[in-house]
Amino acid sequence: MRKNFGFTLIELLIVITIIGILSAIAIPNYQKYTRKAYYVEIVQAAQTLKLAVEECYQLNGELTNCHSGGDTSIPAKPKNELASKLIKDATVTNSGVITITPNEVHGFTNNDTYILTPLIRNQQLVWQTSGGAVEAGYTLKTTA
Repeated sequence: MRKNFGFTLIELLIVITIIGILSAIAIPNYQKYTRKAYYVEIVQAAQTLKLAVEECYQLNGELTNCHSGGDTSIPAKPKNELASKLIKDATVTNSGVITITPNEVHGFTNNDTYILTPLIRNQQLVWQTSGGAVEAGYTLKTTA
């Protein structure tokens, strides 16, 4: 009597089905995770602009005229090699509001903006984050 070794067709189909279900769940989560990781670079690049607005506020005592260009020391765009590949546009308005628009890479769109709004509370500057990137879950919504 000869004994058969190996898997039956139904066992192989079950394994393939399990692998398909796991990959259907894992791939979208992985893509969102990588987008979040790239967006961390954009958030880090915004730190130089935040620091410049904070310095302008400390020097002037107000947020008017705290914008990129002109006689202030606020740069027009963060100077970071990776950030320059990820950032399409970065603007700082007269009231110190920073708006960063990413390039359309890694699944980002022009709607995935990162907006930092300075608020004055008890003579201190705090930042409120908003924009499409916050709503999409790439960054945390904070006021700090």
